[in-house]
Amino acid sequence: MSIPLPNLDDRRWIDLVEEGRALIPLHAPEWTDHNVHDPGITLMELFAWIAEMDIYELNRVPDRHKLKFLALVGIVPEPPRAARTVLSFSLAPGAPDPLPLRAGTEFVGQDPFGDETRFRTVESIAITHARLLRVFRTDRQGEQDLTERWRRSAAFEPFGPAARRGTECCFAFSQAFPAGLPINLFFTFEGDHANDEAREDLLREMQERARRCSPSRGPSCEPIPPPPQIAGPPGRWMHHSVRLVWEYFGQRNGGIGWIALDPRRGELDDDTRAFTLNGRIRITLPGPLRQHPDGAFLIRCRVEAGSYDGAPVILNLILNGVAAEQAVPVGSIKAIATENLEAVQLGLSDGTSSQQFKLSELPEQEDGFRNFTPIQEISFRLFTLQSEEWHEWQKRADFDAAGRDDAHYVLDPSAGTVTFGDGEHGRVPAKDAVIYATYQATRSEAGNLAANTVQTLADSLHNRAIFGGGPAVVRMQANFTAITNPVPALGGAAAESLPGAEARAIERMETSPRAVTLSDFKRLALVTPGVRLARVEALVNAHPSFPCVRATGLVTLIIFPYLPKAAPKPSPGLRQAVAAYLARRRIIGTRVEVVEPTYLEVGVRAKVRSAPMTDKSAIQQRIVQALDTFFHPLEGGPDRAGWPLGRDVYRSEVLQVIDQVGGVEHVLAMDLMAAGGEPQCGNICLSPTWLTIAGKHQIEVL
Repeated sequence: MSIPLPNLDDRRWIDLVEEGRALIPLHAPEWTDHNVHDPGITLMELFAWIAEMDIYELNRVPDRHKLKFLALVGIVPEPPRAARTVLSFSLAPGAPDPLPLRAGTEFVGQDPFGDETRFRTVESIAITHARLLRVFRTDRQGEQDLTERWRRSAAFEPFGPAARRGTECCFAFSQAFPAGLPINLFFTFEGDHANDEAREDLLREMQERARRCSPSRGPSCEPIPPPPQIAGPPGRWMHHSVRLVWEYFGQRNGGIGWIALDPRRGELDDDTRAFTLNGRIRITLPGPLRQHPDGAFLIRCRVEAGSYDGAPVILNLILNGVAAEQAVPVGSIKAIATENLEAVQLGLSDGTSSQQFKLSELPEQEDGFRNFTPIQEISFRLFTLQSEEWHEWQKRADFDAAGRDDAHYVLDPSAGTVTFGDGEHGRVPAKDAVIYATYQATRSEAGNLAANTVQTLADSLHNRAIFGGGPAVVRMQANFTAITNPVPALGGAAAESLPGAEARAIERMETSPRAVTLSDFKRLALVTPGVRLARVEALVNAHPSFPCVRATGLVTLIIFPYLPKAAPKPSPGLRQAVAAYLARRRIIGTRVEVVEPTYLEVGVRAKVRSAPMTDKSAIQQRIVQALDTFFHPLEGGPDRAGWPLGRDVYRSEVLQVIDQVGGVEHVLAMDLMAAGGEPQCGNICLSPTWLTIAGKHQIEVL
């Protein structure tokens, strides 16, 4: 879909000719012959044809102008993106324990057409011989074994469907980990809220909040509640509410027991944001891991405080897992300036203006993630070698602000070209200067491979430089019995085309980034980065604490997470995160309050006649379940989309719910009970800001 452009001039050739003829009596009254054989009319038709060509060009907008216009609204075509996956390793008998593996090590897989596709690890890892034997959960109901679901790669809830405080998820290993060396547990979770895009959105939101009160804003800066922040070691993300504690069963003060891992001392690096983002848990034991009485070596994770918006669901749990991306260095190692860099020679400068050089492979997107954590890394660098002197050039979006002596260049990652200045805007490389580039290339969408397709250590120049030659690469490969990617490599995408960027601009035009209407407030609240909301209700000029007072200029948002399931209630941290997100998007003069819902407990007392030859106990359970669902704030109501805000409970609808239960012949008597009060035979009225939850039902089946 292209951007609709206005027609600046819709006149055609015949319109221009007729307009010229109409002006003849005004400017040349002595000219009386207006027929087509007149030479003046012939000239007029010629000029009309020339004008029509000018009008045609007037309505055309070249691509370079479109790119400028898009940049004015903050939209730039996306460069190629690299696919990402997770690699796991199993060590061969006799291999060192642990086996260190440097960041940047390359592995190779094959796409469906048999073409080799290289991936590189994005962090160092210590691979251990230990195996994960069991996964189990301990909560109020006792111990639940999750091992079978984990082995079948089936989804499981580490803290159960309620994710209550005190619930523990334990991991049992076959042997102890070496103390002082980092060991990785990699997790992927169910839902779009845990993927890379969600992490990027959360990162942008944290960066915006960090700039909310810059010194230039002065005393007019409105305080905003502090956001979720990255705390502790780099890569450790803090959740807005829940806090987890990781412990290992080891020796402490002469005894054996559970010892907490301290992130401040580098013993724990939680990149999953308390099991809400795909990432890894890096554990560095400060002391020896001891054998538990059940025979295994245990590490456990416990919900210490706060509450989840929704229960986390693990899709993959990988020991010795490390993130990898399909972006590998191009060229060979060369001494450039004071560094040893992997670089490729682009060519020689001929000394002319606006020189352009083509890259052999497309570069990956520069602003991304390493180890699923944000980085600010310059992956593309450009150097020239002239008279044995190295000069590094600076990348710019264009040459508009460049002077004659500015060593600037423009990189077009979509086309894979590097362009230098013309001498007026940007310096021209000296004649015969050798031009080198260092960057990482990607196969973009061709790097999206299926699971279990990356299985070999690459015999590449990069790996040979790491391990010290080709034979060393072969020896390193012999240390593994298995190398694989348990999850598919996803996220690779080709460079965005200009029509694609235009489509994003249209989408931005149609979706307001500001909170103006009530629907805007609800939409923006639901997409608040880092939170999970099941439902949002918005009220204008009203406050739940003062239902009889008109609160002019106040917008009240009632938010519903997924937990607790019976009566969803947001934590203070969740309300704070949503309020901070909306505070920068509201209209000046509008006050925003984010509150929790107010529930009225509704119970039913009924006497029911069952159909012949039916199980009365089962009918009673089905009636209670149907009533609980009907009164549920997220699943109930007449349309099963959640109980409407402030809607009364009508006796006739409750009778219908009971009557539709299988095995019910008819209802003999029914009363409603509000907030555990006395039964009443009429309807129950709700305040405009209230909702219902199911109370205790008294059902008698005859």
